[in-house]
Parts: sequence; C-alpha cells; structure tokens
Amino acid sequence: MKIIVSHDVDHLYWSEHFFKDLYIAKLWVRSLKLLLTGVIDARTFTARINFRTDKRINRLEELMAFERSMNIPATYFFVMQPGLGVAYKAAKAKPVIEKLLDNGFSAGVHGMAYNDAAAMQQEFDTFKKISGLNKFGIRMHYLRNDAGTRNKLAATGYSFDSTDYEIAKPYQVENMIEFPISIMDVYSVRPEHKTFEKAKAYTIEKLEQAAESNVPFFTINFHDMLFDPAYSLYMKWFTWIIDLCKQKGYSFTSFEDAITEHESSNI
Repeated sequence: MKIIVSHDVDHLYWSEHFFKDLYIAKLWVRSLKLLLTGVIDARTFTARINFRTDKRINRLEELMAFERSMNIPATYFFVMQPGLGVAYKAAKAKPVIEKLLDNGFSAGVHGMAYNDAAAMQQEFDTFKKISGLNKFGIRMHYLRNDAGTRNKLAATGYSFDSTDYEIAKPYQVENMIEFPISIMDVYSVRPEHKTFEKAKAYTIEKLEQAAESNVPFFTINFHDMLFDPAYSLYMKWFTWIIDLCKQKGYSFTSFEDAITEHESSNI
C-alpha cells in the first residue's frame, strides 16, 4: 500500500473575507464556543482569529517545508471561483501555484461546480491557463457530487478525481481515475476533542481496514490552514500520521505516479 498526501486550500488571506462574507464572524463564534466550553484556551482563541497580526490564513510555506523535509510529493487543490465560504479568485492563486510547482509539488482544482458542465469546463480551463499544466486532477469542495459528476469531470478532461470518501480501490470513469479519500483531518479530529486518543484510534482503524482490503493507495486529505499551533490537535494528527506511515514502511507517491501504476497494473 502506498500513501498519497493531498491538501485542500480553502483560504489564502484574511482580506478575502473583509466586508464580503461571514467567514470571520462564523469563525469567531465557533472559536468562542470552544473557549467557553473549555476545549481551547484564550491564547488559542486569539491565535485562531489573528487577522490583525497576520495577513495569511494559509500555511502553505510551513506545510511545504515540512513535506520537503519528509520527502513527500503532495498535491494541493485550489478553487478557481469564490463560493461556499471560499473567497479567493484564480488570479490570487496563480503565484502560489507557481511556487508549489517550482518546489516539486503538484496542484489541482478544488471544484465548486459539480453538476453544471459549462461551469466545470470553465474551472478546468482557468486552472490550465494559470498553471500551465495539461494534465491534472480535481477534488470537489465539501466533497459535493451527484450521480453525473464523475462522468462530467471525465468529459471535461481531468485525469483524476479524489472526492469519494471511503476505503476503496481506485476505479476508472471513462478516461479518468477516481482515487477515494481514505482519511481526512476533520473526520479524524473533531472540534470538541480535548485529547489526541480518539483521533489516533480512528486513524489506526482506517489504516488497518485499508491493509485488510488490499487497497493499493491510501489517500490522506489535510487542510493546509490547520498546519498551525492554533489548531494543535490537527497539526499533531497530520505529523503523527505521516510518521506512523513511515514507521509501518509505507512509501509515498503522487496521484500522477499512482495513475501510471494503476494503468500499467490494471489494479
């Protein structure tokens, strides 16, 4: 079993949300609730709403540095249009995508449109233009999909999708391959968790289930903004699962190399 590491990039800068949506207000309310119930302390509460002292919401630099040190070929997914709590535009993502690619990482689309073929094509074309890539994949925002989503994505030209959330082998949809997400940060670490033990138990169960099912690829999804001490349990979970996979002797691969392996071995 090989490990694929991926990241959804939902936010770049606090300024995306100023006077435009309720993201900051909702984050404040959620964080205040956790503070009042004793899940986080005042210092963590302040760090989570630090828009006065830090322009960035993203933690891409920190995450890239960690993954370079661990030799992990991760893939980062970027939205091409605002919506559903995400506010940055493709033009803002362009220099970030270029930097990721220059550092040896992969990039793809974090899709908003899941049932409108024309809108899906627009996202594809926009990403192709700003990234300079001809082959790339997609993951839908909030994992939204319906019965026709994958066929539309395949017709659009994506080489892979990673939206399913289940322990399962990759499968073909026309000329596109679906790589299910095996585990995700927000399902492993719950906001109300005060300790790390439940997250560890959930994760170990998923890894064991994948090994028993002879799944060739185990896909991890982690939101980059959580790679921050303000979200210590999430950050700890991600570094821990990477270390655990290395201890177990699993190798890390990219979606691109997994496609080649899938096609050559007809998994």
